[in-house]
Amino acid sequence: MTVTVEIQQQGLREALRRLEQTPEIIREAAVFAVERSSNPALGALRFIPRPSVHPFKWSDDPAANERGRRGYFARVARGEIRTDGNRYRRSGALADAWTSDVESSGTRLVARLRNPSPGARFVYGDANGRGQIPGHDRTGWPDFAPVAEVWVENTVNELEERVATLLERRR
Repeated sequence: MTVTVEIQQQGLREALRRLEQTPEIIREAAVFAVERSSNPALGALRFIPRPSVHPFKWSDDPAANERGRRGYFARVARGEIRTDGNRYRRSGALADAWTSDVESSGTRLVARLRNPSPGARFVYGDANGRGQIPGHDRTGWPDFAPVAEVWVENTVNELEERVATLLERRR
């Protein structure tokens, strides 16, 4: 018994050409997916809530709360923190610092949702749901963890759909 397969070189060349384009297809899809999934995430994270609730609470631990309070007013006295004489004066820079991007190098592809500001962790918390100061939570600043979780899920879904669409178009 014999099975014969005839391989046409032109078909192989076309298949190899498509395979060579795969990293660029995936990068293109990732950029699309991140842009699309980032719009609602960035909108949520750039939200600026009402003025802080007083008395402001730095920590649930009374000793840590007192250290935070003293540190804050010491920084106000040194001119490191801007106030209107009573309250912190927001510039909007922290909320505006949220970005998303895609970085690729060879077969490595990284999508990021981030805020490079040093104080962001204390205002928004981290991706594990830790670090947000209670006073910022009470004031209404968004919690980064649930926003990040939805962003990751949406980015993966968008990427899978976009890759499938792009590969289908190139057949």
